[in-house]
Amino acid sequence: MISDETKILDKIVKDLDFCLTEGFNQQKDIIKIWNKDHLTDGFSTDDYVGKIWENYNSWQKQVYDILNKLDLKYYLVHFLNPTCSSIDFVGIPNNLSRITVKYSEHVHALEETILMSEEKRNLASRREIADKEYNADILYEVTYSTHTREVKINNIQIAKTEFDSENDNVFAYIYRNPNRLITLEEIEKGVRTKLKKRLVDIIRDLGFTADLKTVFFPAVKKDSVKFINPITKQQAIRDDLPNINLRKIVR
Repeated sequence: MISDETKILDKIVKDLDFCLTEGFNQQKDIIKIWNKDHLTDGFSTDDYVGKIWENYNSWQKQVYDILNKLDLKYYLVHFLNPTCSSIDFVGIPNNLSRITVKYSEHVHALEETILMSEEKRNLASRREIADKEYNADILYEVTYSTHTREVKINNIQIAKTEFDSENDNVFAYIYRNPNRLITLEEIEKGVRTKLKKRLVDIIRDLGFTADLKTVFFPAVKKDSVKFINPITKQQAIRDDLPNINLRKIVR
């Protein structure tokens, strides 16, 4: 299923592509129309240039409104501040040359912006695919709710802590800091109190014994602990982890 972010970026890129084509055609026709019509009776270069400026401002606002939907405003800034061009159109009035150059600069800036937007869209899509693959690869995962204070493995409750108890505060801190070694000093600083119980006893009280302890707490010492979460299939095979019988862990 395509994420909302990818859908939004898809639409933005399509809308910008339309604006790019529209801007390129308008810029291309400026001199073409002037060459065809400027010698006809009643033709006014100033009026013509004024009409071109109106079209240019309308086109620029159309692009602005689309880019302004993006959270990252760099794309908008890039479009509004294009690299100055050294192009100079010979044989046409200066005011007509200036607006033609302006169009050319912003059309080029829009083209670059579309390329950047496409890359952002592709990154979002690749991240979405990677997240799906990662989630599909998870074998065991501990979840903990500070609201219900329930400790679960694969959505099966193994413990429920008492609000603001030592077990509750310590596990909440450990849960927020997985996959690294945490010292006792850091935990006590995090929970703002000296622990009365040993780390190994707190972990045991929460139901992490035997295979559960082996899988999720491979390192529990007097002065440090390491909590691994989640556990992927590759990780379980690589580390030769024991299988957890989820039916037997219900408390």
